[in-house]
Amino acid sequence: MILHTLHSISGCLILLAIFAKIIIHYYLDKLYNKNIGLASILIMPLKYLKPYRSAVNSNHTLLKNVCNFMLPLAGIFLLTNLIIGLLIYSN
Repeated sequence: MILHTLHSISGCLILLAIFAKIIIHYYLDKLYNKNIGLASILIMPLKYLKPYRSAVNSNHTLLKNVCNFMLPLAGIFLLTNLIIGLLIYSN
């Protein structure tokens, strides 16, 4: 029973990390006038899953680092989800 709960929680954390990365990436692009509005997410969605490489002010370096950390964090949650799923399947 607890494995099913952990599996659901890790799945939600995957989505949360990816959505947070997309939102932060979009915000940084909007802040530095590098996007074409909300349509940019629909036209080029994979752009927002790549690391943010543009230069930012020193005020926004922490936000850039958080943005770049979200995708590996989603990968860690995905691995956790797969391991828990295999544990559930083996029982």
